[in-house]
Amino acid sequence: MTKQKEKKRLLSPKARKILDIVITAIEALVIVGCLLVSILVWVGAAGNPQSRSLNWFAIRSDSMIGPHEDSFNPGDLVVSRRVDSLADLRTEHKVALTNTGNGVVISFMSVETQGGQQYEVIITHRVVRIEDDGKIYTKGDNAPSEDASPITFDKVVGVFDGKAEGLGSVILWLQGYKKVTTAQGNVGYDPPEAGTTPVSFLVILIPLVLLFGYNIYVVIKWVADEKAKKIKAAAMEEARASAEDAEAIKRRALEDFMRSQGMTDADIAAYFASSAPTPAEESTPAEETPAEEVPTETPADGE
Repeated sequence: MTKQKEKKRLLSPKARKILDIVITAIEALVIVGCLLVSILVWVGAAGNPQSRSLNWFAIRSDSMIGPHEDSFNPGDLVVSRRVDSLADLRTEHKVALTNTGNGVVISFMSVETQGGQQYEVIITHRVVRIEDDGKIYTKGDNAPSEDASPITFDKVVGVFDGKAEGLGSVILWLQGYKKVTTAQGNVGYDPPEAGTTPVSFLVILIPLVLLFGYNIYVVIKWVADEKAKKIKAAAMEEARASAEDAEAIKRRALEDFMRSQGMTDADIAAYFASSAPTPAEESTPAEETPAEEVPTETPADGE
């Protein structure tokens, strides 16, 4: 490949800068995307939700399907806002009854039995009434009757503060939940089987592994390029030194020949001084000239 073809294949500085910006932007998007997935999938249900001001829950059951603005479907994402006291919850409930005629929707801790084992889960249902003794009675909009047992305020996580339709289905898929049909013919989600790897693990891991691998490649390539530059510089220095040595050998041979012809050292020095290129000649390429003519011994008179 000629030098001209090599130059055509190289990116211009502007194109290289644009490419670097694009790659950096992609890396940032991958990192931010993985961070958002981690927050949505794990932070929303991690730790103690009652200690946070806001929580979000992916809805799995069809118990809150209904006609109200604060009803929601399986696969929706519900945002819950913390309420600090039973008195505040009573106020929220009264305001909801006054504005819509329906009780306030709350999220609360409960216990669910699956496969003979009990799990702590978060349920989001509507408050039917709050008794004077502090017992809170709840019901799903799509349920035929009230929940089996009332709850106390210490189980309340927060009150309904909004929803994002469909976003919960993405989170449930990432967590490994399976979409099923409920007894009422609606969509629902069953928890993942024990020992299965959540999809979110792969969604987060694979991009990060690819990103890590790419950066390793960049580092290795940089090291190789730096090594190649050093080797090239060393080779050029060696070539320059060899050229200087060859020139010195050539000059010594020429000086020896001139001495053999009877020239003095002063004559030799004057010859080389006169034949040395001027600064202007060094900066401007000159046309090829015939080889230097070395003075030869002339026959003496009478020979």
